[in-house]
Amino acid sequence: LGDPVPLLTGLTPTLGPRGRYDAALATDCNDAQNRIAPAQIKELARQWQKTYPLFGSSVAADLVACAPWPTGGGRAPAPVPADLPPLVVIGTAAGPRSSMDAARAVAQSLPSAVFIGWQGAATGAFPRTQCVNSLVDNLLVDGQLPDASTLCPP
Repeated sequence: LGDPVPLLTGLTPTLGPRGRYDAALATDCNDAQNRIAPAQIKELARQWQKTYPLFGSSVAADLVACAPWPTGGGRAPAPVPADLPPLVVIGTAAGPRSSMDAARAVAQSLPSAVFIGWQGAATGAFPRTQCVNSLVDNLLVDGQLPDASTLCPP
């Protein structure tokens, strides 16, 4: 939804077999519009080391990777095309990266989307569970959308 050319042009030097592009870095850095200055990160590392001795300083150090990342400028998203193909949006009850409510809201914002939920606790319900697998496979292979608000067991 939108013009990918500026992003792909900026990534050109990092793509390919010798590239340095990290999709996880891009996802993590795009999740926040604010950036933390290195001096603040240093202080957070000290605080988090005391509060969370096992991983605190390591997690704080990860913030450095996003410091130079562009914030995107808060541009409004492109309008959703009315002719989207059928989509399945999967939410996870105890997902570490996003809530089931957020996934449900995404599904509600797309005219051809159906929301299904998984009562599990992990990132990515597909291909972790047979219930979700069969629903996704039915869509991809047979073009059959699952019933709206289907809830799969853990």
